[in-house]
Amino acid sequence: MSIVAGFIVIAFYFFFRQFWFSTRKIQHVGLIERIDLCIISPDVFLNEVEVTYKYYFGGGVYKGKGYANLFDFLGTGEYRLFYNSKMIPILEVGDKQIISEEHIESYLLSFVDTVNIYIDPIEPYRSKMIDLQNNSLSAKKT
Repeated sequence: MSIVAGFIVIAFYFFFRQFWFSTRKIQHVGLIERIDLCIISPDVFLNEVEVTYKYYFGGGVYKGKGYANLFDFLGTGEYRLFYNSKMIPILEVGDKQIISEEHIESYLLSFVDTVNIYIDPIEPYRSKMIDLQNNSLSAKKT
């Protein structure tokens, strides 16, 4: 009986915590810091990427992670992602070939460089990625 009561208390705690977070969340903007390809060992690519972002809130710098589809970066065009004979990833988009994970990352960052996130103002290290934005926050030379 005590196991069931403990389980009910823990379930109530997680439900209440999720409800509390959803009532006090704030929409904020974060900068994409890194994009990693999702790979299933040994050589199968997923159509997702892991996005590491950072955001500034309340005088501090925080980091978060989220997942996004490659279609969110590349649009509706077709692409092909595979390894060459030396096990280096290659992204083919139309007639372009982007070789190596670092070049693929910079190519994807040329389309999207910021994310919309929800943060908790009381615990700002807790964040959830909503979607990607293609507006640049950098200064432009005129």
